[in-house]
Amino acid sequence: MSSFKPILEKLDFYARKIVHAAYQVHSTLGPGLLESMYETAMAVELAELSFFCRDKLQYLWFTSGNPYKVDCGWIFGWMNR
Repeated sequence: MSSFKPILEKLDFYARKIVHAAYQVHSTLGPGLLESMYETAMAVELAELSFFCRDKLQYLWFTSGNPYKVDCGWIFGWMNR
């Protein structure tokens, strides 16, 4: 038995939950809305599944000594109940 099998099973378990949440959002809201509405709905779905979710994080980065604020994507994780 491979030592990586439990990790892959756990990853598959969470991946299925995330895909199901995305399907629920798409099925409920349908097409044609603003992206921010889908993001908010997805955050609610993930929170109901005990995922920690934070969107629109701002990062400060420097290029050639000049600072830039960048809105980045999502960070999420899961919490044990």
